[in-house]
Amino acid sequence: MSLKDALTAVKNAAVDLTTLDVQTYTGTIDLSTATGGFGGIKDLVKDAASQTDAKITLVAQSVYEFDGDSFNFLTDGNGLSPDALKIHNEAVAAGLKARQGLLDLFKDLVLG
Repeated sequence: MSLKDALTAVKNAAVDLTTLDVQTYTGTIDLSTATGGFGGIKDLVKDAASQTDAKITLVAQSVYEFDGDSFNFLTDGNGLSPDALKIHNEAVAAGLKARQGLLDLFKDLVLG
């Protein structure tokens, strides 16, 4: 592996470990019609053809990238209740704290 390839691999790993993407959904999920089990909201969102009856709406999303860029979405509909916004903001705060911990870990590993 060349030095360039190694540096690219390190960069890609750092970006993957430090990018934060928080999505908040509201809606209903009826598990009574699910077949083969239910793996969670992540699986439901990924699998639009799921046999689980669900009506979910993305009401907030915050993405924070390695280079400091951020992208935010809040619905302009009435799906974002104060409780959902509070949960979203708490998830963002926890994710940013975890991301900072990862950056500190990398710094300690690199700088010793």
